[in-house]
Amino acid sequence: MNITTDLVLQIDSITENSHKNRHSYFQLQYFVVGKEPTIQAKIQSCKDELLERKKALLSYDVAINELYDQKRLYEINIKNVKNCKEDLSEEEGIQIRQLCRKIEFCKSQIDDINSKKDDKAEEANFLIGLYDKLCEIEKPKDWDSIEVQAEYWNAKLTQDLQMSLMLGQNPSVEVFKTIFSLPDKSPIKVSTKQLVEEAKLKKLAESKQKA
Repeated sequence: MNITTDLVLQIDSITENSHKNRHSYFQLQYFVVGKEPTIQAKIQSCKDELLERKKALLSYDVAINELYDQKRLYEINIKNVKNCKEDLSEEEGIQIRQLCRKIEFCKSQIDDINSKKDDKAEEANFLIGLYDKLCEIEKPKDWDSIEVQAEYWNAKLTQDLQMSLMLGQNPSVEVFKTIFSLPDKSPIKVSTKQLVEEAKLKKLAESKQKA
């Protein structure tokens, strides 16, 4: 047994039950989908993430089929080199060994891609479950509708503003610009206008006292 084989066996033994090479279900639920501020935004996030998994799964299928075809070509090449000969030249022997290594490499790549495919499939199934649960709370609506977008931006900007205030920081000018670009009836725009007016009155009163 050479040092590479020995190390590979040890690594396989240690990593046999290691975590999967994908997002954890916790990450998907709380950091990917859960970070969105509204139910409709969470539903849309599930759709976006599922489309990404679909692309990955289809690309994996293409890659696997290509590898199977390549493996078959190597097998045909071996058959052609042997060509029913009993005795092979040294060069032909080398060619066959090279082709055999390429076949084993193809098998390894196929196994690796199948493992990644399984991981993406697990993520997709979990996201479908999240999507179904969210749809029980609210039916999916047109993401581009004025109603859904107004709700989303009101919730997101409220979240951004509250986070800044909670951290004792002044909200950025960009946040204020975005808030004041919302429709006039947006709750966050109404409340922000009130805060700005109160701040103006307070500043005016302070300046009068100093005078």
